[in-house]
Amino acid sequence: MINDGHFKKLLEHANFEEKLAAALPNNDFEKLNIDQTQRPLIYQRLPRQNLSLKPGFDHFETILSKALLKTVCSLYPYKFEKLKTKVCLFTYVMEGLGDLAIQKRLFHLFKKKFPNIELSLITLIRTKYHDYVRKLSPSHEIIFYENTPSPNLSQKALVLLEQATVICMVPTYFEPLDKEPYKNKLLGIGEYGFYHSKIFHPASPFTSFGVHFLELGLLLEKLPLFTHKDLLDFRDKTTLTYLLKTNSCFTEALELYQKDHNLYFAYLQSKKMHEIYLKLILNIEEESQKNIDLVTTDLSEFIQALQRLLDQKKLNSIQTIEIFFDGKRSRKKLRNSGKHLRLIHLGRLSEKDFLLFLSLSKEPIGIRGNLSLTDAIYLRKAFIYDCPLHCRSFLYSLIDFIELNPEISNTLLPYFHAFDPKAVENGSLEILKNAFKDPLFFMELQMLYDSLINTYDGRNNICNVVAHKIFSVTNNSFRSNEKALLNQFKNRKLTLEELIEQLKISAKNLQIF
Repeated sequence: MINDGHFKKLLEHANFEEKLAAALPNNDFEKLNIDQTQRPLIYQRLPRQNLSLKPGFDHFETILSKALLKTVCSLYPYKFEKLKTKVCLFTYVMEGLGDLAIQKRLFHLFKKKFPNIELSLITLIRTKYHDYVRKLSPSHEIIFYENTPSPNLSQKALVLLEQATVICMVPTYFEPLDKEPYKNKLLGIGEYGFYHSKIFHPASPFTSFGVHFLELGLLLEKLPLFTHKDLLDFRDKTTLTYLLKTNSCFTEALELYQKDHNLYFAYLQSKKMHEIYLKLILNIEEESQKNIDLVTTDLSEFIQALQRLLDQKKLNSIQTIEIFFDGKRSRKKLRNSGKHLRLIHLGRLSEKDFLLFLSLSKEPIGIRGNLSLTDAIYLRKAFIYDCPLHCRSFLYSLIDFIELNPEISNTLLPYFHAFDPKAVENGSLEILKNAFKDPLFFMELQMLYDSLINTYDGRNNICNVVAHKIFSVTNNSFRSNEKALLNQFKNRKLTLEELIEQLKISAKNLQIF
């Protein structure tokens, strides 16, 4: 027998996003001249389990409120240049340097948008990354730690936290800040796709980066326009000498290099994606007469993948293989004719050098994590995405955007599904081979990138959320008045248009800036 209550619940959950879209009609946002990047466009699904919405995502008013966050924060007539207060940008770096790059980019964004704010920084980072972090300002406290789950804060860090009006914690959660005396002034912005994590969920006071309608958007950055000439500034001269096959006359060598070599850059993690990437670029270069240089931050998985291809006798177009690691070269000759394949180890790179090789690489670039994917989108480059488990929800939000947005071609879906960690290796490789042979694929990918940048540039949203937090902390009437208006909207006593107009009037009456 069908349980009527259970059936009703399933039906409500099945129509949840449709109901949400009806409450937040895009036409109303257009009439009110709300910028596209600040609208909650319902192109993504909410997480489900056995047809039901996951706990925490089934309360309509909570989801509605979180979906409106970036819109609400955009309504107040902020004059950022007049804002004078203290903000602390706090980053807890656990593994890799992506979080450090996020802190650096936010620092420069805030300095530009909030010229009169006293901006301090606290960076908790493992000792092994000592050479990759430098002070961005005199008020930058860097704390090195070993393998401890909760590093201790220095006395200077405690003073900076105490003095700050708002503490902006990005993108990793640091539990000691989520307690008194810091809790009320803490603004947490989590990693891409963290809207469904237990810390950054919709009912929490925090938010996150990402393209889901519950998130703030992409942390885009205007990246330098590198050319091959910029290779001459690469700080590792030993590797540069090997790459260009000279220790003098670098400029002339560079011209020859560009004629004879195709450069690929890969920053990958899993065994599966290393093998797929190597097979794919060999397939792409099959008809080319140029030599292949694969530069990477980690050689071991590529060497193993290469050995498997050698055992299977699948390197028919390669004459020699060279591996360059730690200033030393090893070489293996396979036959008397063909192209040369070089695997070149770069080690851990500075952000500048990482972006240099990302820019100069032929397509596809091999990437992992959130920020490198954002940079690939900004550079409009095709990529192979080695999706970590914690980034899976971000990937799924991108897939939903492609599938549910009528302006985006669904032919891109197999390409993005190929990066799902659950995808079968051989199936992914064949899908990617077919994509890179199709001229329409590149055109459709460029259209997707344009749409993502126009729809999800989150830089203004991030600054608006920070300014909004400052006023929430410093102005009780601001906070209570906004809450009352939002409650009226959620209880259907105000339309969306009325809510937005009332918030604008409220802002003027409260003399925000």
